[in-house]
Amino acid sequence: MIDIEKLTALAIAYDAGDAKRIQHFIKVYAYSRLLGRREGLDEQKQNVLEAAAVLHDIGIHEAERKHGSSGGHWQEMEGPAVAAPMLQQCGADERESERVQWLIAHHHTYTAGEEKDFRILLEADSLSTPTRTA
Repeated sequence: MIDIEKLTALAIAYDAGDAKRIQHFIKVYAYSRLLGRREGLDEQKQNVLEAAAVLHDIGIHEAERKHGSSGGHWQEMEGPAVAAPMLQQCGADERESERVQWLIAHHHTYTAGEEKDFRILLEADSLSTPTRTA
């Protein structure tokens, strides 16, 4: 099992000084936790979903550094490599780490799958993203 508290602390440290991004991933985590439990995910799928929620945008800083953009495609490309060592530090086994990394690598690709954990992550991210008004 992945230690979500430790993972959250690592993600907060990684995003230090960026309150907007920290607040966003905390909201995505909260929605994912609620929705996953409501949908009856088993303990392991729930744990992986929660880890993915915490780390879903972890590639933004690298995307901005390497590509000058925080666009979804770049987040998906850069996020898994940033997430992998954090997941290892928090007790993820290989299968758990691979699934979290896949979720990160597809969280802006809405047609990538129909698995419950994936759809919940997309929904939680959508609910947590402020809508712009004119």
